[in-house]
Amino acid sequence: MHKPSSERIPSQWQNNAYPKPQTSWQVSNAPQTLEHDLEAESLIHTAAAAAAAASGCVAQVQDLERRLAADAGLRPLATTPLRYIESALDLEAFLSDILADIEPTTENSVSGSVSGTGSSGLSLDKTCAFKKAVAIDLEAHSYRSYQGFVCLVQISSVDCDAVIDALALRSALADPSGAFIRLLRHPRVVKVMHGADSDVLWLQRDFTPAARIVNLFDTARAAQLLGEPSVSLAHLISCYARDEDRTADPASLRNGSRDALASEKRVFQVADWRIRPLPSSMLHYARQDTHYLLYLYRVLSTRLVQETDPNSPETNRLQQLWLKSADVALRRYALQEVAADAHLKVARQYKAMLSDTMLPLLRDLIHWRDQIAREADESPPYVFPNHFLIALVRETPRSPFQLDKMLRRLGLARGRCLLSRSTKCARRLLALIRARLSVARAPGRRHALHSQRPAVERLAIEASGVRPPWRRPGTQATSHQRRHEEDDRRPT
Repeated sequence: MHKPSSERIPSQWQNNAYPKPQTSWQVSNAPQTLEHDLEAESLIHTAAAAAAAASGCVAQVQDLERRLAADAGLRPLATTPLRYIESALDLEAFLSDILADIEPTTENSVSGSVSGTGSSGLSLDKTCAFKKAVAIDLEAHSYRSYQGFVCLVQISSVDCDAVIDALALRSALADPSGAFIRLLRHPRVVKVMHGADSDVLWLQRDFTPAARIVNLFDTARAAQLLGEPSVSLAHLISCYARDEDRTADPASLRNGSRDALASEKRVFQVADWRIRPLPSSMLHYARQDTHYLLYLYRVLSTRLVQETDPNSPETNRLQQLWLKSADVALRRYALQEVAADAHLKVARQYKAMLSDTMLPLLRDLIHWRDQIAREADESPPYVFPNHFLIALVRETPRSPFQLDKMLRRLGLARGRCLLSRSTKCARRLLALIRARLSVARAPGRRHALHSQRPAVERLAIEASGVRPPWRRPGTQATSHQRRHEEDDRRPT
């Protein structure tokens, strides 16, 4: 889907030496939940109700069908201007051009227009007009940061595609009175996004709690309502936009197959979006994420209208879409504590057969790793990854030498994780392991290794009352095996 390039796409996991720009942002990783923004939530409910009411009006639905039929179609990617914005003045000028021809509206006028009769809500021309719709997408980075952060903001209008450097313009994007927040909250502009569940949370987390999206149209929800076999953006582009773009510009889509689009998506989703300047292939991928959304908005709206029976409100697909999208826009960002069953999920992920002694150690290690990650503002997998957690509870190193040997064996040495960079972190880890083992070996309790038998085997032993031998008959017992045999003969 992008032009062939010999540039190497750096993965965020392979580019650990890159500096962390978010350290100057005063990030707080303490558990938190954002307060309700009553004004924004009222705007979201009001705009969704107005759009849903307009969708149920027969005359307005017919007018929408006529305007969709007269639409010019998809603008070729090659002939669409691209703007890379990295200054506050350029950002303000670009967003002001989008908002320039929109009638000024206050919350009272919007509420008043909806509070009238059922068919007198906001007119479809003002609420869903295509020339007042913009496509928005975000590219974020999740490695080397506890919460992650947004690196790019892509906005496409009918005139051009824009890629905004969110690292350089973080303060301008976070200004509650700035053009970006005004655009997000404007009830006369439709914001077209695909799978906005994470995007609506990232906007609140990285910029301001006031960054709430009013009048959201989620193309993934639209594909779901239409019963598409897949709701991915690659599937929708290959089904609806591929032929249009190939007709206008045969070179714009390098591989028309759906598999090629999906494979490119997998490559760029894990790319390191912090790097500057951006390679041309990454810039091309970023713009096309929003370039096709406006066309998909028109096509999917057409299909939703065609499948709507004006005399049957319960089958009004377009109305359902506006309400489902509003539910997405109403989500609030919350940073929670680590889940109580996180250690069980890790054990199931790696299909690890852990005993009752190993599971508490795994739980303690996960909670300790989360604490270290919050303090250092690092992602938990960078402190040490999950597969190293499983190796720790199985081998339980007790000295720095054993820990370093394990790191080298697992390929985590030479600064590939925080544990191999910080001596203090390694000492705290060894102290935690020794403390857990000392609890397991406390007087009055059976030996720790005795409980490391698989749970199924221990249940079978209790049911039969006969303990299996620790060694084969006729073989000489080692000191380790003799210790277990003595434990087995010791009365409980």
